[in-house]
Amino acid sequence: MNTSGPKTRNVLVRFGAASFSAPSPAVRCCDMTSRMSAFRSGETHSALRAPWTSSIRTACTLFVAATAALFGEGATGCGGGQYHPEPLPPAVCSGIDLQPASTALDERAIIDFLKAQGIQTRTEQKRGDLVYVEALDPQTNKWIRLRVAILGSSMLAGRELHDAMLQHKKGSWGIHRSNLAVLGPVSDVEAIRSFATKTKLACWGVLTIAASDEAVVVPGGYREL
Repeated sequence: MNTSGPKTRNVLVRFGAASFSAPSPAVRCCDMTSRMSAFRSGETHSALRAPWTSSIRTACTLFVAATAALFGEGATGCGGGQYHPEPLPPAVCSGIDLQPASTALDERAIIDFLKAQGIQTRTEQKRGDLVYVEALDPQTNKWIRLRVAILGSSMLAGRELHDAMLQHKKGSWGIHRSNLAVLGPVSDVEAIRSFATKTKLACWGVLTIAASDEAVVVPGGYREL
């Protein structure tokens, strides 16, 4: 477990006309939310500001998750706690292309990847933009259902996954690659890491785990910004 604390490099965060320097990637979403909301309204407490604040909170968390993936560090969420996951061992993704996807994808991307790793799959089409892909866990021999949502852009996919994970709360997890948001079943951190490692899904997409009301990127695998 990383106990050395987050690095203090700064980045320039822009949101409309507002900009400020903030530590990256361990940026407190709630602090950023408060500062940007106050910039817009000129005050710090207003019920009318709730939708605006919620949107900033989501955008901020996505930003922190993305920068955490880019720099290979844990992220801090809006719940007041910090969770710094162990990076994946380098050997996990050895031989796998970790370059960010540059084109729009559909469910065949994750199915083909799993099959290439020798993982059995089966699918259920729910809608044109939603497919359930079940993967056979090679360790437990149980089918794991993955909810694969096909969005219009990478940003929309990231927000879709983030919102879905926070709805399911602690123990929810997912994978984000390009315009795909893949939501897994609620489980414990060790089981999630084990499945994502055995199937190599952590090398296919950005692995994110919800710890309480935090969405935390597991560093060491695939990353995109």
